[in-house]
Amino acid sequence: MKAKKKDELIQKLQKILSFGVTLDLCTHELMQIHYINVMLHFIDKDWMLNSRILATREMEGKKTGNNIQQEVDGVLLAGFCLCNEL
Repeated sequence: MKAKKKDELIQKLQKILSFGVTLDLCTHELMQIHYINVMLHFIDKDWMLNSRILATREMEGKKTGNNIQQEVDGVLLAGFCLCNEL
């Protein structure tokens, strides 16, 4: 099921001109564990806004710009082969 949804999303992305990526960060206060949620937004051919959660994962290290960028790049490069778009 997950692979099918991923394939459907990749097919949709091949037909769009641009997309946006947003993220949320949160910290479990007692455990001091950081989490990152990476989301993708785009408008399809019917002018409908589409939003998809690409990944929610634990984030290693501190919430610095470099660490956040590495996490987002890792999601985009590994999961959706958008290397040419970055």
